[in-house]
Amino acid sequence: MQVAILCAFISSSPPWLPGSKPPATVPLLGQTLLEHWLSHLSRTGTKRVLVLASRNLGTIQGIVQEGERWGLEASVVEEPEGLEPAEVRAKYAASLRCDPEALTLEKLDQFPEAPDHALWKGPAEFMSSLLGYLPQALTPDRVGIREIRPQIWVGTHSCISPEAQLRAPCWVGQDVIIGPEAKVGPCSIVEDGVILEAGAEVVESWVGPRTLVGQFLCLENSLAWGNKLINWHTGTAITAPDPFILCSLGASEQPARASWHRRLGDWYQRNRAGSPLLWSRLMANKGG
Repeated sequence: MQVAILCAFISSSPPWLPGSKPPATVPLLGQTLLEHWLSHLSRTGTKRVLVLASRNLGTIQGIVQEGERWGLEASVVEEPEGLEPAEVRAKYAASLRCDPEALTLEKLDQFPEAPDHALWKGPAEFMSSLLGYLPQALTPDRVGIREIRPQIWVGTHSCISPEAQLRAPCWVGQDVIIGPEAKVGPCSIVEDGVILEAGAEVVESWVGPRTLVGQFLCLENSLAWGNKLINWHTGTAITAPDPFILCSLGASEQPARASWHRRLGDWYQRNRAGSPLLWSRLMANKGG
């Protein structure tokens, strides 16, 4: 039986990343990096996975559970950072009843099968990694996302105005609202729960989950999450001063839902003249 050890040793968020989540749990293309890896290991025949984590054990345990979602036997173990690969193999091979050389070690600093793309090295590398992995993200086990046109992926329960433009390649997650005359792409990723108001543009950019992008705001060569904005070309970072320009729609599960509904009300008041069809489609989806 093949055994893999997945080392979640990158525990602190890179200073340039707009959000504050530990890297293993950052939502990327609709899933955390840890989920991308567990899915990959399952598809490539791995049966047992041991996730070593130095911090955020509760969050990581909540993702991994016991691995049943991927057909794996998985567990999470607290392990301080700094162990060399040989030390990891020597420490865990006996308890897993296998030869040390049979243990596959993976570190969460890249997408699966992307050794030349270091996600956390800097903002430019982060964006390059996302775009490079984009065609591989829709794996057979993924639900709730489909390719509606070549290199244009859209998630379920997303409401896109007929007057909006999606330009390949681009990824639009689940529960996304895109207003009239808004534009997404090319080379852009909009994560789950994002609202793009009328006339907003996202070009060669990544928008993190549950972020509001205000009317006519143009994001180009940017990483945006909540009210934080980074130019991935230059590394320049700013904080948006006005929540109607760029802001978070909620930081936790329950507050996010309350804020999401409040933001929907604000969005409707500001966009209702040009979007009755979009609003009716949204309500129809909510009702179903």
